[in-house]
Amino acid sequence: MKYIICFFIFSLSIQAKELVMLTDLSPLRWENRIIVVSTINNQDRIFNIFEQHETELNERDIVWFIMQNDTISSNFNGNMTDSLVSNIVKYYKINTQVEQDKVLLIGKDGAIKWTAQHLDLAVLFSEIDAMPMRQAEMRTQ
Repeated sequence: MKYIICFFIFSLSIQAKELVMLTDLSPLRWENRIIVVSTINNQDRIFNIFEQHETELNERDIVWFIMQNDTISSNFNGNMTDSLVSNIVKYYKINTQVEQDKVLLIGKDGAIKWTAQHLDLAVLFSEIDAMPMRQAEMRTQ
C-alpha cells in the first residue's frame, strides 16, 4: 500500500509539471539555463542552428526561446501563454525595436550571464562550461 501511495504522488507531481503554463521564465529557474534570442528577421536561421546543436544544448540543460515580433518559438516542453513574450521583454529590458538581434544567456539562478548582438554557440558554450555550476555537473557526469 505504501508503494502505491508513493507512485500516485510521483505521478501527480509529473502531471503537475506538464500542466505548467509558462507566463515568465521563473518556473525554469534552478533547472535550466536559458537562451533568449530577440530577432528582427533571422528566426529560421537561428532555429536551424539550435536544431543542429540539440545534443549540446540538452547536455547543458538549455531551454531556448526565439522571439520575433510578438511570436515565440522554443524547445520548451509545455504550454506558453500569450503574455510570455511581453513578460520576457519587460523583465529583461529587451528593446525589440532595434534593428539587430539580441542574445541573452540566463543562468540557472535566473541572472543574465552573457549578452551579444548575434548567436555564436561556440562562445556561448564556452561561457557556460566555465561556470562553476556547469563545472560541477561535468565532474558528476
